[in-house]
Formats: sequence, structure tokens, C-alpha cells
Amino acid sequence: MKSPIFLRLFTLILGTVLLFQSYHEANGQRNDEDLRASRIKAIDLSNENRYLDAYPFLEKIASSFPSDWEVWTHYGIAIAVRSVTLPDANKRKEERRRASMALAKAKELGTTNVIALELLDQLGSDGGAEDNFLDQNPEVEKALREGEAYFAKGEYGKAFALYERAYKLNPKSYEAALFAGDTFYAQKKYRESEPWFETAATINPDREMAFRFWGDALLEQGKVKDAQDKFVEAFIAEPYSRYAWDNVDKLTRKYGKYFDVKGVFPPGTNDFGEIIVDLSGLSEKDGSYFWMRYVESKKAWRSEKFAKTFKGSQYRETLNEMVESLRAVLAPASAAIKSGRIKTPHHSLKNLIEIESKGFLESYILLLAATEEVSEDYYNYRLANRATLRKFLNEHVFVLKDGKDEAKSVASSLWHRR
Repeated sequence: MKSPIFLRLFTLILGTVLLFQSYHEANGQRNDEDLRASRIKAIDLSNENRYLDAYPFLEKIASSFPSDWEVWTHYGIAIAVRSVTLPDANKRKEERRRASMALAKAKELGTTNVIALELLDQLGSDGGAEDNFLDQNPEVEKALREGEAYFAKGEYGKAFALYERAYKLNPKSYEAALFAGDTFYAQKKYRESEPWFETAATINPDREMAFRFWGDALLEQGKVKDAQDKFVEAFIAEPYSRYAWDNVDKLTRKYGKYFDVKGVFPPGTNDFGEIIVDLSGLSEKDGSYFWMRYVESKKAWRSEKFAKTFKGSQYRETLNEMVESLRAVLAPASAAIKSGRIKTPHHSLKNLIEIESKGFLESYILLLAATEEVSEDYYNYRLANRATLRKFLNEHVFVLKDGKDEAKSVASSLWHRR
């Protein structure tokens, strides 16, 4: 039998242990509640584009949410936003590296945030090159960086004053005009934002941001057709950007319809992007066996035609090669269909013939079927063919269909390029 003294001592120890355990459980619960509250605050600020205000919260909590894609998405963006406000180039570079690591983690966790993924593409693993805030006039750069600091805290009036100062100092500053417009957009003053976006687009029509922001402003005002026109220009400016295809999806959601984009998909190709031919799937009955001509033509380009056409250059896949190889299919397929020898042609042949008949073959290749090597030819092609690209996008890509089908995301199928 235990003595009364032992029982009292045991009870006292047990009570102390339970009190200690209860304290730590309560403290742990408070910490969890604090973390959850900080997360909510960080996400709310991020969704308001107040990334500098969100940054301290995200910096504090990110390690406590190792599997939270949303936290890591905004954390990476916040680091990148903060980096441009820093006056020291070395510190900016280091912050871009940190942003890249956070964004890579967000991608691993499954983020679909277009801003985050596009930033990651641009930054690469080493933080990428210097940002676009540099200017020959250091006062312009200073005003832009200070303006970004205010913008990222939601102080739009102060931000605008600095962007306007930068623009007056350098009326050719794309960023100054673009960001000045964005201060109005952030305040939902969409009409007031438009002249600034137009100014930026005029300064450099080969950058997509001003057209995209302008399209967003028009979309917010219900001017859907006008917005589509700006998104087409954004597409032409930078067709291999995730933003170009996200704009397509914005219209899909706004219209409540789906896009009917015809593709050239021979057996072996199931989506937009590189055309691949599965020889085992070819058939004489539907004419798909003509795709053998495509394979043979590309083989000839690799073995001899490239060297003859581009003397002294190392082989790469080119627009010339793609055009000639597709036309090697077109000629005999068209003749066989016209003569009635092929009565039910493969859909890839019908679509290819239609695209060629409208003069869109090069546009189709460069915008919907380009590999990274072929895409190198886009910018030279655009110099003389912007009107054709615009016509192709309006008549072939930005084509909506009524129906109960779920809205088709063209963007997701083309992001593989980068």
C-alpha cells in the first residue's frame, strides 16, 4: 500500500505534468491560429496586389506551409515584386534567385497561376537577367522603383505621381506609361487607364503587356469585342507567352462559349504543338498515308536541304522546312480528294487544305505548331506579315462556338513550349 505522502507527491507531479502539457497544447493551438490568421491576411493582401504588405507575412509563414501551393505562389511573386524596389543590383539579383526557388516550389506543388509560371519562365534557376526598370537616366529608374514600392502597398496616388515623373523625364519609357495606366486600373478607373496603355502600346507594339492590360480594362467595361482586338495584338506581340493564351481563356469565360480552333493532327499528333506522325497509324482508305511524304521531306531537310539552303549554318528545324514538308502532303492529298479517289479524307488533311487555301499555312505553323527551333523564325516573319497573323488569329483562333460543351482551354495545351 502506497503511503499518503507518496500519493500526495505523485498527485502533485501528475498535476504539474498535466498543467505543462495543457500549457503547451494551448500555446501550440494559439500558434496554429496565429499562422492561419497570418495566412489569410497574406493571401488577402496578395489578391489585392499589395505584395509588399503581404511579403512580411509570407516570409514568416512560408516554411510552416511546405505543401501550400497558394502560399508559395504568392511568396515567390512577392519576392520578385520586392526585388524591383531595391536600389542595389546585386541585392536585386539575389532576390530574383530566391523568387525563382519559391516559384519552382509552387510549380511542383501544382500552381496554375499564370503570373507565377510566367515569372518562373523568365527568371530561370539563376534569377535571370536584370529587370526592365533600367534607364539611361538614373532619375527615371529611381522614380519607377519608388513608384513600384508605393504601388505594391496600394498607395496608387503616390505611385502615379512617380510614374508620371518618369514618363515626363523619358516619354519613350514603356514601363512609365504602362504603370501609370495600371494605377488607374487598380482603382477600377478603367477608362482613365486606357490612354496610358495606348501610349505604352504605341511606344513598343512588340511587347504584349500594354495590349493585355488594355484588353483587361475593356473587358471590365463590357467591351468584349474591343478587348478581343487588344488580346489579338498581345498575341502577335508575344505569341509564346503564357499570357497570350490566358487572354484566349479570359474571352472563353466572358463569352460563356468555347473556342473552335481547328488543328492539323495526323495520326500520332493529338494536340497543338509539334506535328508528330505515327507511321503505324497511316491508312490508304482515308488518305492519311500521304503523311509519309511529310516524314520523307523532313528527313531530306535534315540530311541535305538545310545545308544547301543555309550554307555554313548548323542544322535546326526551320519554317522553310515545315512549309515545304506540309506542302509535300498537300499536293497529292488535294488531288486525290478532288478526283474522288479519297471519299472520306482524314480530318488532318481537310484542315490542312482549308488552312492553305486561306493563306494561313505559315501563321498556323508559327502560332499553333511551332517547336522551339521553328519559333525562332517568327519575329522575321512578323516584320512583313503582321496583317496576315492578325487575320489568322481573328478567323482561326479567336473563333467561338455556341454549345453546352465545357469551355475549351486552348492555353493549357500550348504552354509546353516554354
